[in-house]
Amino acid sequence: KYILVDPNTSRIALGSRTRYLVQYFRHIRPGAVRIEAATTNPALDPVAFINPDGTYAVVIKASIGANISISGLPQGRYGIRYTTAESAVDLPDITLGNYQWLDISIPQSGVIAIYGK
Repeated sequence: KYILVDPNTSRIALGSRTRYLVQYFRHIRPGAVRIEAATTNPALDPVAFINPDGTYAVVIKASIGANISISGLPQGRYGIRYTTAESAVDLPDITLGNYQWLDISIPQSGVIAIYGK
């Protein structure tokens, strides 16, 4: 469940997975086209999209903390945000040149998003 309503108090609370799913919902826009994303690390589960405005979004579910290297993103400025036991931690933006690798890390299990700005 993503949103829980207490029948006794009518209070609304987010479900336990909602804060992780926000990484997908926030950065993958309606009408986005899914593109190939692959990994050699079975602890990582990536998805990648091109949003309608032409920006790219990569969201990775990590079952452990990991160092991650990403290739194939077009040049441009990217934001990085992850959710672990901490919610919505923003890392500094990164500007990529042509054919440049993006090296990032997530400190423990969670979800990390890389998104074009």
